[in-house]
Amino acid sequence: MQEEKLWQQKYRINWLKCGERNTTFIHKTMIHHRKNNRILALKNQEGHLIHSQEDLETELNHYFSSLLKEPRNDQDHDIKKINKNIPKILTEDHNKMIQRKVSLKEVEDVVMGMPNDKALGPDGFTIDFYKACWPILKLEVHTLLEES
Repeated sequence: MQEEKLWQQKYRINWLKCGERNTTFIHKTMIHHRKNNRILALKNQEGHLIHSQEDLETELNHYFSSLLKEPRNDQDHDIKKINKNIPKILTEDHNKMIQRKVSLKEVEDVVMGMPNDKALGPDGFTIDFYKACWPILKLEVHTLLEES
């Protein structure tokens, strides 16, 4: 069962959920999938084929870096033009309310109101941990709120 779970997690196969088990068909499908998703060569900007892993990584990094760079044009005029068309629905009172300091009670209410068994982030701690340790964590949160 552990091996099947590994295959299921690693390759996200729906067949395992539908009753298929650790069959030769699944293994062959995964091997075929792996072969088809491999990049063996690319043409660089000069039109030459590159094959080495290091050159492929360099070329892909260069391509996507240049693709995702924003031009350094003066955008102030465009930003002002766009902002004119965005309706102003927040009042000054709304802004003050949004910018006010958060109270420890508000943080505690949010933590205690969250559903159990939910992962909060990459640390993997569930909300159960934070609820159980709240008396200790409250001091740290209080310190952080005072500093901000």
